[in-house]
Amino acid sequence: MRWLSRRRPVFALTAALVAVVAWTASRAEPPVPTEPPPSIPEPPQSRMTGPAGIEGLDGAALVKHFECNRCHEGDRLERPTADKACVGCHAAIH
Repeated sequence: MRWLSRRRPVFALTAALVAVVAWTASRAEPPVPTEPPPSIPEPPQSRMTGPAGIEGLDGAALVKHFECNRCHEGDRLERPTADKACVGCHAAIH
């Protein structure tokens, strides 16, 4: 145990040095960037395109063209005929 008493000042000095380094590191200011952050490129401005022949159609015409009423219901959608009512058929089967 005698070796411990001789080294006690070294341990105390090491602990004090570690405490000073930790305190100094915690007070450090974050580095200031020297360059501006990279900008996010703008997405290309283009119209979405679909199958040929539907450009310029409004929403009602698209709903009619793609027969959305076969699966979806809505106030302005016509009820599909029995042979085209997919949802009703699948509900009846299951």
